[in-house]
Amino acid sequence: MNLIHPSQFSRQPLVLIISPQFSYTDNSLQVSATVSMHFGFFFNLKAGEEATMKVPDFTPKIKSQYENYNKVRHFLNICANTGEAVDDSLLDLLEKIIPERKVEFAKMDFLKRRDQFSDLIKKSEAIKKLQEFDSPTKRKTITTTFTQFVKLRNYYTHGKLILKYESEQYFIQFIDKSTGIKTICGIDRNILTSFLHTGTELIKLISLISRSI
Repeated sequence: MNLIHPSQFSRQPLVLIISPQFSYTDNSLQVSATVSMHFGFFFNLKAGEEATMKVPDFTPKIKSQYENYNKVRHFLNICANTGEAVDDSLLDLLEKIIPERKVEFAKMDFLKRRDQFSDLIKKSEAIKKLQEFDSPTKRKTITTTFTQFVKLRNYYTHGKLILKYESEQYFIQFIDKSTGIKTICGIDRNILTSFLHTGTELIKLISLISRSI
């Protein structure tokens, strides 16, 4: 599994986000609605400096970029759905192996269920006999990747998609739970594709366990 993380800044920039609203018609669904698009203006300021800017006319950018912005947002929705598929598979596995804790597992969030998975593969001798889990290094790699997958799933599901105004670069803004601070990271097709592939591999591993014990 090769899960690529979003690109991080060595030092978080000051980002002004402006979200113009406009009317949009979706021809495939044949519906019209008022929607918004998040533009980011990035400032790398030194101590004591203040950011100044003139708010531009967003109309040209909206016309030229909204279709692609929507595609990226749809990509993120697919990532969220993949995360849900992994979580569903994990819940089914836990309920199958320990049916007496079915209600308890259902009340857990994704990250806590992942913790149960980690505990399971560390303790189950039957799972340790499977080739994919037959060494501490393999099990550690899987559990670490799984943890990062859950975190990224939360970012892609709940984060705010931002298009950098001066370019065609996309970023995701989310709240880092460890610090409580809003954080911005860069995303691209390779990063999101790696998430989808990792999700598929995790489902295969979960299904392998389910078939084997």
